[in-house]
Amino acid sequence: MEETGSFYAGIDEGEVAQEAMNALGREVRAPDSPLYRHTIRLGGVLKGHATGGKEAWVVRVVDRTIAKSICVRVWAQGALNVRQYSSEVDICRPDEAAASSRA
Repeated sequence: MEETGSFYAGIDEGEVAQEAMNALGREVRAPDSPLYRHTIRLGGVLKGHATGGKEAWVVRVVDRTIAKSICVRVWAQGALNVRQYSSEVDICRPDEAAASSRA
């Protein structure tokens, strides 16, 4: 994993935590989600990759309900004025679980 910078995977670092929390918010409110009603806390942000190798910011959150780290991988496509955000939520990979708190 690389150290964080300002722009990566189509997103400015300042936007990443909010996009990740938006994705997690949908998960904790969806009755069919495995994260339904879980309590989460922001942990850290770093550069990494989504499943399949695409560049993505990795936002680590602590899921207090199951006492595990959950990672949200966030990336965007398109121009600055018309961007489509994408994300995936999963248990952190070993190299992501120790992400320092940089959010």
